[in-house]
Amino acid sequence: MTDSYNFKNSILIIVFNFSNCIKNKDILNKIYKNHFKEIIFYSDFPIIEDNEINFIDINKGWYTCKVFNHFYKKYKSNIDNSDGIFYTMDDNIININILNLLNNNRIILPNCIVSELDFIENKNGWWWDHFSNNKEKIITLNSDNRFKKYNINKYSGGFSDFFYLPKKYLTNTLFELFEIFSKYEIFLEITIPTIINNIETDKTEYNTFKNEILWGEERNNYLNEEYIYNSLNHNHNLFLHPIKFNQNPDSKIWLEEFFCKEKCVIITTINKPTETIIKHINNNDYDVIIVGDNKTPDDYKKLKCIYLDIDSQNKLFPELSEMLPLNHYCRKNLGYLYAIKKGYKIIYETDDDNIPYDNFDNILQYNNIQMITEQNSKWINIFKYFTNNAYIWPRGFPLSLLKNEPKFSIENTDIKPSIINGLVENDPDVDALFRIICNHQTSICWEKDKNVLINNKNVCVFNTQNTFWINPEIFICLLIPSSVSFRYCDILRGIITNIILKETNNYMMYSSPNVIQKRNEHDLISDFKSEYEMYIHNEYILNILDIKNYKKKMLYMIQSSSKLPEIYECLKNKNFVLLSYKENTPETNIFYPNSTWTTGRNKLREYALNLNEKYDYYIFLDEDVVFTNYNQYEGFEKFEELICNYEPDISNPKLDGYYYNNYKGEVQTTIWFVVCAMHFPKLFFFPIYFFLIMIIFIQNHGGCLNM
Repeated sequence: MTDSYNFKNSILIIVFNFSNCIKNKDILNKIYKNHFKEIIFYSDFPIIEDNEINFIDINKGWYTCKVFNHFYKKYKSNIDNSDGIFYTMDDNIININILNLLNNNRIILPNCIVSELDFIENKNGWWWDHFSNNKEKIITLNSDNRFKKYNINKYSGGFSDFFYLPKKYLTNTLFELFEIFSKYEIFLEITIPTIINNIETDKTEYNTFKNEILWGEERNNYLNEEYIYNSLNHNHNLFLHPIKFNQNPDSKIWLEEFFCKEKCVIITTINKPTETIIKHINNNDYDVIIVGDNKTPDDYKKLKCIYLDIDSQNKLFPELSEMLPLNHYCRKNLGYLYAIKKGYKIIYETDDDNIPYDNFDNILQYNNIQMITEQNSKWINIFKYFTNNAYIWPRGFPLSLLKNEPKFSIENTDIKPSIINGLVENDPDVDALFRIICNHQTSICWEKDKNVLINNKNVCVFNTQNTFWINPEIFICLLIPSSVSFRYCDILRGIITNIILKETNNYMMYSSPNVIQKRNEHDLISDFKSEYEMYIHNEYILNILDIKNYKKKMLYMIQSSSKLPEIYECLKNKNFVLLSYKENTPETNIFYPNSTWTTGRNKLREYALNLNEKYDYYIFLDEDVVFTNYNQYEGFEKFEELICNYEPDISNPKLDGYYYNNYKGEVQTTIWFVVCAMHFPKLFFFPIYFFLIMIIFIQNHGGCLNM
C-alpha cells in the first residue's frame, strides 16, 4: 500500500524561464532531491551547454505548456512508474517542510474562477490582455476540430507557476490538450488552469493550502531572510513566489539552511522562551519545532523556529488536531508527525527546562558498547546502574519493586541503538512519590562518560525529556497516548515502545547526563494525582502489552455426577470449578443435586462471575470429553494454544462423527458447534453480552472456530 501523503514516487519538473538561471540548478536539486523520485529540468533558449537540461523555445515562460508535449514523448515510461507529476518554475519555492502533509491522490493548483466562453469578452486581467491577444486565440482554438471533441466551453485565468497532478490524470487527453493549447500559443496562465479545471470539476479532488505570491514593491520582502523564514515556518505557506536567486544569491544559502537539516528538536511548551529553547534555536545543526497549546504565548512567532500554534495545528492536521485534547502533553504528537513527514533522520525530544550541554549530542558518537541485563526482575532500574546503587528510581518504575536489589550482568556487544536516552543532571525525572518522601534527588552523583545498551529481556522506563530517536523505522513509536494523564502518557508510551523494540529487534541505550534540569515549578500533590494511574497500572501492564509472553488464564468449568473424572486428572494443575449433580465430594465446588445440563451451566457461570479472580477464557466441559489424537494433557495444551493463537469468539474441539466435512489445517470456521466442550472469552462471558452474542453468532454464522 502506497503512502497517500508522500511525493517520493512523483516526478518534479522544474522550468527555467531564462537559460542564464540554470546556474541555480544545483541548489534546487539539493533542496528537492530527497522528496521526489526524480527531477527533470527544462529551460528556454538560448541553449547553454548542460546535459541535464532540456531546452525548449517557451518565449521567456509565456508558452511553458510546450514543455509538456516534449515531456510526454521523452519520459512516458517514467510517468508510467510514478505517482504523478509536480511542475514548478525555478523562482517558485515549494515548502518541502509541509509538502508531505498534502494528499498525493489529489490535485495541487491555485484556486481559479472558471467562466463560460460566452463571457470571454467581459474578461479582463493581464493574463487575457498582456502579450498578444489571448481572447482572439481562444476563439480560434474553439474552431479546431481536435479541440471540439473535448466539449470545453469554460475557461480560467490565474497564477499557474506550479501544479501537481496524480497519475490518474496523466492521460493522452491531458497531454493532447496541452499540445493543442501550445499550437495556438495561448498564455500559460490560461492554458494550465483551464485544462486542469476541465479534466477535474470536483473540488473535493483538490488539496487546500496557503501560498504567498507577491507583486510589485512587495517582492522586496523576499530579500529579507527573516521574512522568508516566517512565511515558510510560521505562516506555513506551501509556495513562495518569486525567489530570484540571480537578484539575491544569499537566498540560496538561506533556503539550504531552512530545508536541508537532517536533525530536529521537538518541544511543547506553555511558557515564554526559556534558556533551553533559546540555546537550541541558536544551534544551527538542528531545526527547532515548537508545539503550542492554549496557553502558549505568541513570543515564538518572533523566533527562528518552526512554530505550530493551535491555528496552524488545526490547518495542517485538521483531523488529528481535533482528536487530541487541548491543555495536554499529547499535543506534542503534532510536532512528531510534522517531523516524520518532513523526513528528518534524527528526532530529539526534550522539555523547555532541560538545558543542553554544549556537546549534548556527543552521545550519538558511541563505541565499545556494552549491554546490561537485570537478572532478578523483568524490570530494570537503570538509575541504580549510573549511581552505584543509590536509593533512587525513575518515574514509571513499579513501586512493588523498589526494595529489590539489582543483579546486573554486563557483556560486550556490537548492536547499535535505535533510541538513546540521556540522563539529567541536578533534578532527574523521578516520580512525585519520591519527591514527597525524599529530598536527595539534587545530590545524586551520576557516573560520567558512560553508556549502556538495555537488553530487550528487560523493560526499562523512559520519558520524553532527553531522548534521541535515530532509527526512522521506529518513529511511529513517538506517538504519545492521549487517553491517560499528563504524568503518565510519556511513560506509557515508553513501556509500549519497549515491547515494540523487542519484537522488531531494535535496542535502546542510556547515557550519562548530557543536560541539566532547572525544573519548572510543580505542585507535587497534583503530580501525585496525575501519576496515580501509573502507580496502579504499571504493576501488571506487561501482562496486557507483552502478549506473546503473557500466559492467558483459563478456567475450566466441569459438570460431573460426582468427583472429578479420571480423564481430567491433568486439569488438577490448572484452574477449574467442579459442579457435581449426584454426589458431593471433596473436589466439588458446587453441589447442585438433580440439576439439568442447562441449569448446571448457568450455575457454573454464576459461580465464576462471583470469583474475585477473573480469567481470559472460560471453558465449559462435560464429564466425558476424550482427545483421540493426543493424550489428555497434550490435548488440553493444544486446545489452549490454538485459542491463544487464533483468539476466536467461541471454539470447541472437533467431535468425531459430528462434523462430516474434511478440512486441512489446525482450525476452521464453522456454522454449528457442539457444547460438550466449548470456550468463551471474558468479554462474551460477562452479563448482558453473553446471550446476546450467542444469538448474533447463530444468526451471522461467524466467530466460531472448530479445532
